[in-house]
Amino acid sequence: MKLKLFTSIALLLLPLVLVAQGRVTVSGTVTDKNTGEPLPSATVSIAPSSDKDAKKYTSTDLDGKFVFKSVSYDSYVIGVTYVGYKDDEKRLRVTDKKDSYIVTFKLDEDAQMLGEVSVQGRATRAEQKGDSLFYNAEAFKVMQGSSAEDLLSKMPGIVVEGGTIQAQGENVKKILVDGKEFFDGDVNLAIKNLPSDVIASIEVFDKKSEQAEFTGFDDGEEIKTINIITKGGYRQGTFGEVSGGYGTEDRYKVNGNINFFNDDRRISVLGMSNNVNQQNFSQEDLAGVMSSSSKGGGRGKRGGGGGDRGGSGGGGNASDFMVGNMGGITSTNGVGLNYVDKWGEKVNITGSYFFNQSENLTQQQTEREYFESVLPGMTYDEYQERTMENWNHRFNMKLDYKISDRTSLQFRPTLSFQNNDNISLLDGQNMINGQTDAETHTNTSGGTDAYNLGADIILRHRFPTEGRTLSLMMNGKISNTEVGTYTDYLNTLNMLSGTPQTEEYSQYKNTLNKQYSFRSNLSYTEKLTDNMQLQLGYKFSYSDSDSDKKTYMKSSVTDLYDQLDESLSNVYQTGYTTHAGNIGLRYHAGKLNAMIGADVQWPELSGDLVYPNTDKMNNNYFSFLPSFNLRYSLDRTNSFMLRYRSSSSSPSVTDFQSVVDNSNPLFLSTGNPDLDQQISHTANLRYIRTTKSGQTFIAMIGGTAKLG
Repeated sequence: MKLKLFTSIALLLLPLVLVAQGRVTVSGTVTDKNTGEPLPSATVSIAPSSDKDAKKYTSTDLDGKFVFKSVSYDSYVIGVTYVGYKDDEKRLRVTDKKDSYIVTFKLDEDAQMLGEVSVQGRATRAEQKGDSLFYNAEAFKVMQGSSAEDLLSKMPGIVVEGGTIQAQGENVKKILVDGKEFFDGDVNLAIKNLPSDVIASIEVFDKKSEQAEFTGFDDGEEIKTINIITKGGYRQGTFGEVSGGYGTEDRYKVNGNINFFNDDRRISVLGMSNNVNQQNFSQEDLAGVMSSSSKGGGRGKRGGGGGDRGGSGGGGNASDFMVGNMGGITSTNGVGLNYVDKWGEKVNITGSYFFNQSENLTQQQTEREYFESVLPGMTYDEYQERTMENWNHRFNMKLDYKISDRTSLQFRPTLSFQNNDNISLLDGQNMINGQTDAETHTNTSGGTDAYNLGADIILRHRFPTEGRTLSLMMNGKISNTEVGTYTDYLNTLNMLSGTPQTEEYSQYKNTLNKQYSFRSNLSYTEKLTDNMQLQLGYKFSYSDSDSDKKTYMKSSVTDLYDQLDESLSNVYQTGYTTHAGNIGLRYHAGKLNAMIGADVQWPELSGDLVYPNTDKMNNNYFSFLPSFNLRYSLDRTNSFMLRYRSSSSSPSVTDFQSVVDNSNPLFLSTGNPDLDQQISHTANLRYIRTTKSGQTFIAMIGGTAKLG
């Protein structure tokens, strides 16, 4: 019923996006104050005076000209930054009395007079401006036809390795192009497919959450972000590239992209095919896929407990297949489409579709030696081989509708579905003093089908009183994952005891996981003084999870998997309801920015064991979760940040299932129905110093404590 209501609200709100109004254009030029020469590739930003964090970016063309289209009626701050020149900004009031406005900037050089010296000219590589570090792309030389990834790898303080990007010692989680999302902020899709020739500069900064940007209340939730600012000449027109290569052992790689840019409207089409381990996966591309690595280890007791939380017994997680983490040899075919546009005065839209097809071959050898073991001289050897084929489709959309100057609506639907087929082999043996005491041979084949469907709706309103805002967020999600696995076992135990026991059997496991969830968050902010702001909030969430694990043994008579093994089967249902209140106080004065807050949570977890017998559980928890964030800037290039966070996590439905996982008979595991929630406390202190050359010195210390 809740899901139907949620869907109805979304459908009723959607027609609002069709409303549009007239356009007002703000344009201008940026020149050198002394010579009057135009300054190309200068970074120009525009933001409402009441919300300076809601910036939009552009850059000047070869003639020093810039333009912002579809600017609504409001007061704005227009700022200009250019490496080697002093920053400048102007205020502009946009009304319905004019269709266009022109603003000119004449910048002073940011230089000091020196005595007579002989110097060799060199383009300024980087410059710290406020909380952002700007790199001048022209100062870094790359080969013709290089990608944004190649350019970033040249920049000091940025590390590109294994498909991940680090900036200032932190992983980059989002990529923007001219301040707009590109393939939903997917880091690898952006850097691997954008040509370096179109880039004017790179901005590195800590992006606040959208909620913090709207309310002005810095909640400390930040992610390291790179904003790729394109050259003015590429804001309009069509450009792209195709590259390919062929080598020994039939290795090949083909990449291509084409971009259709027309100011606010941007369409990008990407394609790639290779068998050299270039992967463009994201978390959604591998929903429900688990790694094949089984946990090896000494003797296990059949039916015994223990093992890791969740009782995966050799399962991994989807992150094992992220870029840089997928082992073996992978062949990948992918195609993507990204769309960014502005519909009239009030609607901004971004959308993307991505398709991935991959084949992977992994071979792994494990040798483990145990020290101070119950059995001295015990070792474990294991060989694994796995082939996998994965198909995935992923859709994302973000629609921002400006209902009025003070009220906005955001709608974000997502959809992904996937099919995965795999075949694996595992040979493992326990050895004592070099002699085999137990061994297992396992052949497995199976498949996974999964889909995820969800949507966010966020309604925000800013009152006439400065600092007073009200926001409502609602999220609904449905996910379904079905895994079927056929396994043949051959186990031999106690080979050194003189009475070896050989066990051979086949089984079929079918696991069906379903989850429905709804979340809501109501937030209110109020400005108390010029330096202090208050935030109050209430959160409600509910999720319902069903897990059905059935194991069937192969009949020696019918040769069919028709004998249900109750010891390896169960059906479990859980419902998880959370009420939470939060309060935060932010203080900002000069170089100091501090926030202190706390969440109070009342989770209730209920569970029903349906099969093989019936049982009920009901757990009520209480959590007090404080947080603290402090940032102090000595100057533009030196800053300290102290951050403390606490969070809670409750067991999942699979964590409670007391069914044995015998993926590796030498290392058995099971879930635990008596698990409690876990509280994590994390604190870290960071110091950053950035020079004008772009060199960055970072010192960090931190730690995490987990209780429960």
